[in-house]
Amino acid sequence: MSTGNNERKASVADTSKQKGVRPSSSRAISCPAEASFTLTVRSHKTAIPFDTRFTPYLCAVGLHGVAKIGNIEIDKALITCFAERWNSHTHTFHLPFGEMTVTLQDVTVLLGLPVKGAPVSGQVDGDWKEHIKKLLGKEPDERIFERSKSGMRLTWLHQNFSHLERNADTDTVRKHARAYMLDLIGSVLLPDNSSTVPLMYLPLLADIDPGSARQWSWGSAVLSCLYHELCRDRKGISGPLLLLQLWIWTRFAFGRPNPYGGSNKQPHLGGDDPQKRPPYGFKWSQYHRWAENSKCNLVEGYREALDRLHHTEVNWEPYESELHLLPTVCTDSEALWQTRCPLINFWMVEYHNPERVMRQFGKRQLVPPPEPSKLGKIHELTRRDLKDNHWIIELALCQRQWESKMESSNANTGDLEPHDICQHDEYFLWYTGFTNPSSQLSSRDCFKETQLDPEATKNDILVARSIELSRRILLQSQRKIKDPDLEKLLLQHAEWTLKNFGDGVDGTDLLSEAKKTKRECSGECSTAPQKQQRQDPSIS
Repeated sequence: MSTGNNERKASVADTSKQKGVRPSSSRAISCPAEASFTLTVRSHKTAIPFDTRFTPYLCAVGLHGVAKIGNIEIDKALITCFAERWNSHTHTFHLPFGEMTVTLQDVTVLLGLPVKGAPVSGQVDGDWKEHIKKLLGKEPDERIFERSKSGMRLTWLHQNFSHLERNADTDTVRKHARAYMLDLIGSVLLPDNSSTVPLMYLPLLADIDPGSARQWSWGSAVLSCLYHELCRDRKGISGPLLLLQLWIWTRFAFGRPNPYGGSNKQPHLGGDDPQKRPPYGFKWSQYHRWAENSKCNLVEGYREALDRLHHTEVNWEPYESELHLLPTVCTDSEALWQTRCPLINFWMVEYHNPERVMRQFGKRQLVPPPEPSKLGKIHELTRRDLKDNHWIIELALCQRQWESKMESSNANTGDLEPHDICQHDEYFLWYTGFTNPSSQLSSRDCFKETQLDPEATKNDILVARSIELSRRILLQSQRKIKDPDLEKLLLQHAEWTLKNFGDGVDGTDLLSEAKKTKRECSGECSTAPQKQQRQDPSIS
């Protein structure tokens, strides 16, 4: 993500402190904010009504689960708050206690989308009029291409396929089912910032019959689209925001709306037919009613809630107890959930990095490897770049890499120990330095203010020094190795603090006392044998 979005992320804490909104992290927040600092959220709702005759085709393609969930209002303030914490290099949200992200597990369990299958890719140009006539059975007019030559206006779909006759034959039902799937793709799963659905998805729906339909990895394509939108630096956001919002509601206690009819009328999971069961996200399908007679929550309130969030307030493994109630499509790709792999949606290629969020799988979180650099400029590809043979070859390599992952399992992470909070310190120390560069000061020149931002205030310096001292005290305690410079640094820090913040207490000149103590300590330390400090390269 570019500099503008990073600046927005850096200002989160300061903005939240300036406001008086301090909601409890366990309180349901009311309606979406229309205040400043919110992204422009471009989302659509499906307008073609669901018909039970579409069910066998939806199950065959893998879109039945998301159809069961239906339309849910998007909370712009909530989406804005999490988008600000997104890191485009690691594809994770940076929270006070560590990284979290939406994974392949989340997209398949929440929406019931298949992960196994061919990457969602194919032709991006063609005789779209002929495809529309053949697959939808309607003669298109020029008005459907007013906004884009490669996209179909959603309003045209709604006008031509919102009614299906009771006595319609099989072929007519099949064509209406394709139109309904296009509506789902263009409105919920893979929307862009326009009011059209890209026609490149239509050929993928040519064969939707049970038993013969080709299996596409809609789950990885939707996740790629979400990552792609979060990585873009602009004032608006589109993409599969339903997935992001369901993920937030499932794992965090704040921001949730009230259920219709009270908590006793929650939708239930399960069913006799394992193919037609609703996915986990169906639990929220009747929750999209905002609290009445309540002040709309501002984005600053969500920021404050995230700033205060503790790791014990997160539902790290929300699905475990109910996986047996979900459709088979939600669990048949379990071996891929923890796989590091490219996520492909035509020219959108993003990387899946589950090794950074292993606690979401109930496993011990190690210091992760460096973020993948394999993507390079392919991360910034656009539709126009597909005319370049170089990028066509690069995309083909990514597709082959995805296909090879389909044959493998989560061997790299499958042997990790279960999560143990007592073993979390090493990761947290690394994470503190990773997300707070000012705290990663060298061992010899611990308090070089030149390593801080040029505009850093005295308060910023005080915080950075305190963090570094706390880190070194903790390391010394854990490794049982004396840090010979620590006592000097503590005295140096005390002297600097008193000089800048202390005016003395009870008439005592604290600065003079600190200098005297420092001189006495320096004399003792100079005669003491010095031990070479061992450093952990993953920490400093």
